[in-house]
Amino acid sequence: MISKPLKEVKFYSPKKEWGLLGNYSAHNIVVDNEDFPTVEHYFQNRKFWISDPKYAKKIRLAKTPLQASKLGASRDHQIDKFWDELKVKFMESGIEQKILHHLDVRHALLATLGAELLYDSPLDYFWGIGKSGKGNNVVGMIYMNIRNNLLADMGI
Repeated sequence: MISKPLKEVKFYSPKKEWGLLGNYSAHNIVVDNEDFPTVEHYFQNRKFWISDPKYAKKIRLAKTPLQASKLGASRDHQIDKFWDELKVKFMESGIEQKILHHLDVRHALLATLGAELLYDSPLDYFWGIGKSGKGNNVVGMIYMNIRNNLLADMGI
């Protein structure tokens, strides 16, 4: 049986369909010889990587991605000077590492061929689509760019 092509794929919670694409999914990545349990751990860690290495390590070792996110939201510690200029690059890097090292994620991403990928965070209008569905969807765009690059590498 041939299934209909997907028009859109919404992802966010690791407990829901397509959740393995979300930043909280339990797919570790290794960057600079450091192991991060999730993309969320990596991303939040990078806010303090240079300015407060001890705090960055605390984030990397957080028990859950939610805890890493909460630690990363703290303004009791100095965020790196160039964070705003680099945050999208760090997100791209984390997601690329996840796809590179986890075949299940790569297969899921390729299975979305032709679909618009929507990071369905109800609160985030920059990284996701927000509650209104009209956010910037930067995470979704990153995934679609990586998917296009993978397909091009495969000659598709």
